[in-house]
Amino acid sequence: MTEHEPSSSSRKDRRSLLYDSAKFGLASLGTYWGGKEVIGRMLFDQGKTPAELVKEDQRRARRASTYEPVPSKDIADTQLNLVGVVHTGEVFARREQDITQRIQKSSLVMLEYFNTQMQLMAQPVSGSAGEYIRNSFPPSAYNDLVSGFFGGVGSICAREGKDIVVVNPETDWSQRLDASLLLGIGGGLVATDVIHGGRLAAKKLFKKGNPLPRRTILRAVGYGAALTNLSSWYDQLEHTDPKQEENPYRWSMLDWRDAVSAQGIRQTTEIYKEELPASSAVTLFQGNAHTRNTLYYLDHPTIAEAKITGVYPQYRFGGDYSVRRYHYDKKLHSWQLRDQQPLR
Repeated sequence: MTEHEPSSSSRKDRRSLLYDSAKFGLASLGTYWGGKEVIGRMLFDQGKTPAELVKEDQRRARRASTYEPVPSKDIADTQLNLVGVVHTGEVFARREQDITQRIQKSSLVMLEYFNTQMQLMAQPVSGSAGEYIRNSFPPSAYNDLVSGFFGGVGSICAREGKDIVVVNPETDWSQRLDASLLLGIGGGLVATDVIHGGRLAAKKLFKKGNPLPRRTILRAVGYGAALTNLSSWYDQLEHTDPKQEENPYRWSMLDWRDAVSAQGIRQTTEIYKEELPASSAVTLFQGNAHTRNTLYYLDHPTIAEAKITGVYPQYRFGGDYSVRRYHYDKKLHSWQLRDQQPLR
């Protein structure tokens, strides 16, 4: 063997590393595409009878048509009217009249989402915004989980001359990070540890006088992060009643978003207080899964700040920490970003 020729053991180590890496990646993708609902059922629906599972499915179906206004909340001199929804085009069509009345009474309208596709859909029409979107855009847009609803709300805002404010910090990058924490890391760790390294890790762990390997500690942290994130995600979707007690141990992107959004709501009322007359109303439409947390963090801004800085620094990578205000320009026939200010 020449001086620079790799040894057989070295080649074997490299093959093992490649094998583990490929297995980790496949496990991560498989776990992710396997679906959150399936994993949630495996973890949280164990022990339930078939009849109980049928009732659970019926309850989830009822919640899928949710449109729940909660009692208004005073923030300084501004009245916040929060409406928790399942944001589909179908829900918008059924509630369009109530949505219109709420927008007409509001000085500003806040939305969970208002991306480019929704802005294109949000054109002022004299008739039903829901019918306009259903007839003018592909069915996939109307039936999309978010576009049909928020595009319809935007259409009413354009007609009524109401600006739209968005404070949700979620971006594509933060979604990818959350998916890794939620499913990919856990699946990959399980595959590489259980299939390949379980017995070896156990030997090292229980061998007398052998310190706990740093790699084992890091893996334990990874397991904890993934499982905590998954359980928090499932708990927050399953228990959306704003009267329920807040779970102080929740850790997920939903929780991060709610803490940041609560700060953004407060800052919105401060930034635009000159435009908001006394006792004016701001209406917020967002997913019902966020209602309880948003109300909690509005009442506890110190806890929101502590969570954002101390628990969720990872989401700062790629998150949009700003208040974005959009105005419909009738001359350009399009929505324009009128103002954007960083969250303090």
